[in-house]
Amino acid sequence: MRVSKLLVVVAMHLMPVLAWASFKPTRVVAPELLGLYCTQDGICIDDIKRIQEARELKNEAVQFINDRIGRLDDVPRAVFCSSSACAKSFGFTLQGAYNVGTVGFVICSLSLYSFYKLL
Repeated sequence: MRVSKLLVVVAMHLMPVLAWASFKPTRVVAPELLGLYCTQDGICIDDIKRIQEARELKNEAVQFINDRIGRLDDVPRAVFCSSSACAKSFGFTLQGAYNVGTVGFVICSLSLYSFYKLL
């Protein structure tokens, strides 16, 4: 009985670690652990020199949603990867971006170019 309770406690503590290691989109929750720089306005980026570009892209995206669908109550975190190493750490293969529920969205280096923007 005591051993089974111990196993349950250990398993409960290991579940977040296993999720982090095996399901890369969960890394949106704490991208700082991967070495990304995160701002107060919910932007995380691997190349701090591109923070203004990332901020403009996020603001444009939020405005697009607010104008066409409705106001967002909670704006999700935006993770921008400008390097292939960063993109790989979030599980990118061929896609340019993906969202993780209402927690956030991740954009890889290719999607930072203006020809990927939809008007």
